[in-house]
Amino acid sequence: MKRILALILTFFTITILHAQKKRGEYWIDAGSGLFHFSGDIANPSSTLLYTPYFFKGYAGTYGSKSNGLGWSIATTAQAILENNVVWGIGVGYEHFSAKSTVVDGVYIPVQANGLPAPERQIKADGKSTIAFNFINIFPYIGYRLEYKKIKVDLTVGGEIGFVTRQSGRITTDAEVAGHIDTATILNRAKTDYRLRPQLRVSYERMSLYMGYSLGIRNYMDNNADYNARSRIFRLGIGYNIYGPIIRKIWSGFKL
Repeated sequence: MKRILALILTFFTITILHAQKKRGEYWIDAGSGLFHFSGDIANPSSTLLYTPYFFKGYAGTYGSKSNGLGWSIATTAQAILENNVVWGIGVGYEHFSAKSTVVDGVYIPVQANGLPAPERQIKADGKSTIAFNFINIFPYIGYRLEYKKIKVDLTVGGEIGFVTRQSGRITTDAEVAGHIDTATILNRAKTDYRLRPQLRVSYERMSLYMGYSLGIRNYMDNNADYNARSRIFRLGIGYNIYGPIIRKIWSGFKL
């Protein structure tokens, strides 16, 4: 991990140094998007697991195939070469969640001696959500198309999402259990690795971007029989703050 961070820092530094001699841009981005899991364990529905005394409800961690909303903020340093090749790096913070519908349940009674009794099916109706907070690092390369003042950047890069918080919540009404509304901090995955193609269309200082991230890391890596990989669609706007002040700061660096 230290080698990866060192490479990212080097890439970011070189981008800034190169941008002050070429055409440079520094974008402040804000957007929204959709998040879900793909894989054989991902499913739009889930099953409540209920046991009194031990825990009040659980409906699966990565079984959320239905899209959940999210938001993101980021800053991006970008250099444009003479042949219209673009390269840069973005750093941001985002919150995304995936959801599933609770359609039934499994009830595990507890005997007088404290041991679990045979389980049985119960009726349940509600929803389950899993949410993530990420710090994202996105180095990329691509090509710029230009028509008058309109610029179109087609880029692709590798994305690293450092999970800072992972939580789950289930809200449902179930036979035997009654109404359940439980939030839990989950044992979090440390990082998510993704491939991210992105399109940015800019006019003067404003831009609109759209990207899609395909997760490579299996969130079920502790269970080889299943897989669940993240999928994120992003849509947002950006403002280029690169100007005299930024050029003066960047000109203090020498390549």
